[in-house]
Amino acid sequence: MRKRLRHLPPALAASAVTLVVFAVAAFLLDGLASAAGVAVGVVIVAFSFVASSLVLAWADIVDRKLILPTGLVTYVLKFTLFGVVLVVVSGTGWAGMKGIGAGLIAGTLVWATTQAVWVYRSRIPYVDLTES
Repeated sequence: MRKRLRHLPPALAASAVTLVVFAVAAFLLDGLASAAGVAVGVVIVAFSFVASSLVLAWADIVDRKLILPTGLVTYVLKFTLFGVVLVVVSGTGWAGMKGIGAGLIAGTLVWATTQAVWVYRSRIPYVDLTES
């Protein structure tokens, strides 16, 4: 399982840097609620990608044919849950909703970019070397 999750440490580190930088900027520009919102948004993105990675790594271990359906079901469940939570939180009138949006966008862009760079730099065989 460990070799399937090698992309997580650099992406989590980049997410941590993003959280700190964007939360400080949001605090300076818009106050504590916005900074908290940014932190929540970045954490949601990191949790989402880690959860997907764990589920897909598990599916790959069990049976490679499970990767696509498991990934699709995970995607639908995650974003349905996130949508419900965001609608409920937005109904409270909390001042950090703009911060959550900014955190979601920044977190997603940073995670995706970090993972893309990691894949580009990694030596990943394009054929399955274990099968003959």
